[in-house]
Amino acid sequence: MKQLLKANLKNGRKSQRFLIYTIILSYLFMVVLSQNSFLSKKRSLFSKQDTINFSGSKKYHEPGSAEFNFAIAMVIFLVMMAGICSGLNVGLLSIDVVALNLKIKSGTENEKKNAQQILDVLSNHHLLLSTLLVANALAMEALPIFFHEIIPAAFAVLFSTIIVVVFGEIIPQAYCTGPKQFEIASKSLPIIKLLILIFWIFCFPIAKFLDWLLGKHDSSKYRKNKKDLKALIELHENGQHDTHLQQFGFNKQEVMMISSTLDLREQKVTEKMIKLDDCFMLNTEDIFSKELILKIKQSGFSTIPIYDKVRTNIIGCLRTKIILGCENKHLNKPIATRFPLTQLLMIAKDTNMLQMIQIFQKKKCSLAIVTTEEKKKKNNEELLMSCRDMIVEHYSQIEGIIFLKDVFEEIVDIDFQDDDLHIKHDEKTKKKTKSTMKINNSLQEPLISQGSNKKN
Repeated sequence: MKQLLKANLKNGRKSQRFLIYTIILSYLFMVVLSQNSFLSKKRSLFSKQDTINFSGSKKYHEPGSAEFNFAIAMVIFLVMMAGICSGLNVGLLSIDVVALNLKIKSGTENEKKNAQQILDVLSNHHLLLSTLLVANALAMEALPIFFHEIIPAAFAVLFSTIIVVVFGEIIPQAYCTGPKQFEIASKSLPIIKLLILIFWIFCFPIAKFLDWLLGKHDSSKYRKNKKDLKALIELHENGQHDTHLQQFGFNKQEVMMISSTLDLREQKVTEKMIKLDDCFMLNTEDIFSKELILKIKQSGFSTIPIYDKVRTNIIGCLRTKIILGCENKHLNKPIATRFPLTQLLMIAKDTNMLQMIQIFQKKKCSLAIVTTEEKKKKNNEELLMSCRDMIVEHYSQIEGIIFLKDVFEEIVDIDFQDDDLHIKHDEKTKKKTKSTMKINNSLQEPLISQGSNKKN
């Protein structure tokens, strides 16, 4: 609420400032127009030098005279003004707002300050555009008038056109869009603010009309289109489209991981989970015996869910290494009374993969039970806001199990295999086309019954 009030107060101050500027400039404009003597003096000044003889030919100012020097000075000034407005029009409006935000976050103190000032000017896109175009048009239209004071009309039009195109368009635009674009933009801010102040009375109504007609300019290119953002990342792969990227770009694996991470929000855990029927589990009433130990060894799993009487009533999970390390004195006793069970994490089935990895990170676990929720926990303050409502307190049905390893597989686009026990079964049942990698990771081994595995 405080931030909203501050923003409204700031906008109100800007509106008051705009109103004061408009009133002052309107008053000055009316004062200038009311001074007939000022205009008459100007007309008499030009009439004395624009004397036309009876033959209809015009007398031009002689080189070295004050009038000639004044006309030359005005020509130079107008060409410079046209070049500045033209160059800044292209240079400023082509600056990527994303690059400015990057400088604000990671640049030096001077770069952060300049980037913020440029961003403030660019925020009023139509006012900046109309100001630069009006100033540029005024300079280019006035240039032939002063040329005509020293050379004939035909040459005045020809020379003014050539000079404007070369020195007022091509060179300034090429320079302002070059490698020093940001530096030029930051140093030209005082000139831009002065031009906005001078042409405020004309350009402010035009800018407001454009805002109403076209809407305010939105410079965010990738805010709503994830496909464009992924394509941009792919363009930064080493050696593609730019030799500079060969040294500073992403490699193929980095591009793949970033693209896969962007897709995590669209993938639900139900798409990647292991179904309950495919999980190897033990009953709390199972007797700890040599036959059970042999069965656990043959399964090849490091973590086993434990259920109470029915498979849908999972009460915890058990580490295989704890069972295999027990002495013979624990034989012929129920496993639930002899071994400590690990508490399970229950999540809703509408959880996406990005929320899932955040939950794993905060809860510091690698296994979660996917359920059809009846009631979700509301006070998970240690989790991010987007993940707080995904942890289930009471559930009606268990859908399956999801592992941290499953999330990593989607990010790196590789299927991890813990040992050779699954290879033969994968050749028969696995439909994925991803490459496989053998790793020794006993803590994140999939709990899949012998002869089955998760499928895409």
